[in-house]
Amino acid sequence: ITLSSVAAGLTSLNVYGVILDTQGASGDGLVCTPDMVPMFKIMPTIAKGAKTLTSYVDVWNLTEVNRPSSGNVQVEIAKSTDYTIDFAPADAGNISTGGSYNNSIWTLDNTDPEKYIFTTSHVFTQNTNKIFKISVIIPEHNTSKTIRVHAVIPPFSGNDGDNTNNTNSERIEY
Repeated sequence: ITLSSVAAGLTSLNVYGVILDTQGASGDGLVCTPDMVPMFKIMPTIAKGAKTLTSYVDVWNLTEVNRPSSGNVQVEIAKSTDYTIDFAPADAGNISTGGSYNNSIWTLDNTDPEKYIFTTSHVFTQNTNKIFKISVIIPEHNTSKTIRVHAVIPPFSGNDGDNTNNTNSERIEY
């Protein structure tokens, strides 16, 4: 169906099959968007007493074809009375389990009363990641409990096209 056939007075259409034009703007036959995914790791996950836990948020573009992110990529971490987050914007280094982090490409917006918002304008190409480091600070608690810390990439952040895998969490046993 074309706009000219609609303009020519087409009033009904029986569809028995569909041919999908998959020629994207790049001409490679694939039309898709980035798939932004957070992977959150807190070490260690058991805390006794007041404790500062090292945490890494590893953000990936898991697209199977080269569709880079566009615009800002955000990661949100819910605020809680069970913990606070500390972020050192100039910090960078290697991670003992592999990889490296670079906080200087991320900014933290701490003004929202419900969440910490981390943002980068850096582009994520196919199967690439960017990691930032935070500290999760656990105050002294009177009782044993399980604390969950969630990392969420908001829908369409960085032009993300798959919003089914945009959350990850860690559990801290206190």
